[in-house]
Amino acid sequence: MSALSGTSRTWILAFAALVSAAVFLPQALQAEEPYTFDVSETERKPYHFGGYIEAKPVNFWTDHEAALYKLKFYNRDEGKTLQEYNLKLQLEGSYEKGIGRFYFKTNTDYKNSYLGNDEDSTFYEAYLTLKPSPGTKVDAGKRTFKWGKGYAWNPAAFIDRLVHHGHVLAFTGESYRLRNALSQLNALREPDGAGPQQKAPTPTI
Repeated sequence: MSALSGTSRTWILAFAALVSAAVFLPQALQAEEPYTFDVSETERKPYHFGGYIEAKPVNFWTDHEAALYKLKFYNRDEGKTLQEYNLKLQLEGSYEKGIGRFYFKTNTDYKNSYLGNDEDSTFYEAYLTLKPSPGTKVDAGKRTFKWGKGYAWNPAAFIDRLVHHGHVLAFTGESYRLRNALSQLNALREPDGAGPQQKAPTPTI
């Protein structure tokens, strides 16, 4: 019997694969367990807790001949490298029961460098919501509000997050710009408000 060609072998193997699939696949599908759905797995929990942590180590190579190094580390040898470690931790959680819901969101920044340790923790949000009816809601605490379609934050809260490390400088006294504007306005008026002042002619000899 002559040997089969490569094309004939390919067709025979393909036919055998189709027959096997037609025979064994329905049996495998019938052997699977029926699908079940547990409603309790989709029920909303009364509590929620989450957050994230971010660690950022930084290594600085120093140039002892640079002017900035001599200015910051005068007559000191800090070595060839300086290490700095930054850690950020944000936590948020909520608990809901009945008509009340409590929510909080915190932020902690920790920094360790050649200057020492620095840690700052603050509450971004912490408030209690009471909703006795669908049309009535009472909030108490610190909360960030969204406006429009939610693409931007409330400007006051947004600025508060940026400058919570800042300090307010209050200046007293009359504004220089206001004083200059008033002097120019008075220079254009007569004492009785009738019109612009006329300069007296300079006497000539």
